[in-house]
Amino acid sequence: MAKGFNQMVSKKSLQIAVVSPRYGLVGGSEFFAMELTERLASNPDFSIHVFANQWRSVSDNITFHRFPIIKFPRFLRPLSTAVSVNRKIEQQQFDIIHTHERILLADIYSIHGLPHQYWIKNVRKKKE
Repeated sequence: MAKGFNQMVSKKSLQIAVVSPRYGLVGGSEFFAMELTERLASNPDFSIHVFANQWRSVSDNITFHRFPIIKFPRFLRPLSTAVSVNRKIEQQQFDIIHTHERILLADIYSIHGLPHQYWIKNVRKKKE
C-alpha cells in the first residue's frame, strides 16, 4: 500500500465523506450508496459523514449533513449541488471523499447508470 494510505490508517479513525443527494431514497444508485455506506459505518475504524439533501438511514453510526440545492430551474441543480457540497466539505477535514454525484472535490467518483441505448429502449420504451 502507498505510504500516504498507511499514515491515514494509523489515525484514530478514517474520516470518510460520502456525497449522495438523495441517500437511501428511490433509485438504484441511491440504494447502492446507502448499502455501501451502511456497511462501512459498521466498522469502528471509520467515521462516516453523508452529505445529502434528503435521506433515509438505518444506521446510528453515520453523521448526516444537509446541503441546500436550487431545484428550479432544473439546469441549476447540478451546479448548486456541487457548490453547496463543496462549501460543507471544506468546513471539515476528511481523509477520503467518495461521491455519487458531480462535485468539485472528490477522491472517488462512482458513476451509476444504464447504457444509453438500453435506457432508451427499455426504460423510456421508445421505439427506434
